[in-house]
Amino acid sequence: RPYIGDRPTFAPLPEQFPAWPHLPLLWAPAPRLHLPAPVVGVVENRGEAGGRRFLRFSVSSRRGARALNVHVPAGRVLEAWVDGRPVHVARSVPPGKRSWVPVGWFLDYANPAPEGVDVRLLLEGAGRCRVTVTDQSSGMPPAPPSSVIRPAHAVGIHDGDLTMVVQTFDL
Repeated sequence: RPYIGDRPTFAPLPEQFPAWPHLPLLWAPAPRLHLPAPVVGVVENRGEAGGRRFLRFSVSSRRGARALNVHVPAGRVLEAWVDGRPVHVARSVPPGKRSWVPVGWFLDYANPAPEGVDVRLLLEGAGRCRVTVTDQSSGMPPAPPSSVIRPAHAVGIHDGDLTMVVQTFDL
C-alpha cells in the first residue's frame, strides 16, 4: 500500500462528500493541491408564498471537468429544474439506513457545456441554503515529485482515477 500512504483508513468524509455522510471510504492523508474550484453564480433569489424560496443559479467548472455534482441538504428542495427541465425530487432515505443512497437533493450532471448548468430550486424555508458543488475530471492531477500515484502493475477502474474539487456555497 505504499501508493496510498502508510496510514490508509476507512471512514466517512462528510465535508468532502455531503451526499453520503455515512459511507465509509478508503482515504489517506495527502498534500493539498490548489486547483480552481467550481463556480456558482446566483441568477435569481426571491421569497415565495408560505415562507418558501426560489433560487436560480448557474454552476460551471473552471477546469473543464467532465461532470458536476450539486448537493443540497435534506429537507430543503421541494421542486427542481435543470437546464429548464423539471427533475424528480426524491425523498431521502433516513440516515444510516443505506449508506450508498444520497442524503438530500443530489444532481450528477455529465458533460456540462462550458458555460455551465442552469439550476432552479424551490426551497422549503426562507433562510440561506448550503450548496456543495464538486467537479470531477478523469485522471490524477500532477503530484508532488515525492509522490507515487499508483505502481505500474496496478490498474485503475472506471471511476478510480478522478480529480475532484469541492466548493461549498451558502446562498
